[in-house]
Amino acid sequence: MQRLCRVLKVARSSYYSRAQAPDALALLAQIEEVLVAFPRYGYRRVTAELQRRQVAVNHKRVQRAMR
Repeated sequence: MQRLCRVLKVARSSYYSRAQAPDALALLAQIEEVLVAFPRYGYRRVTAELQRRQVAVNHKRVQRAMR
């Protein structure tokens, strides 16, 4: 991985952050779905609802996404 990033002149950290982007978009879509159903929910209730829906996410990530 290090050699590939060096050849492409891309920092390893930016490669890994881009690799997580599809997960982040899926999470945002799920958060939006919860907020449409329950518009007055904050990050704690959204986290609890996502966990009830079997989404493995913690409150810090939900809070960051909702910010």
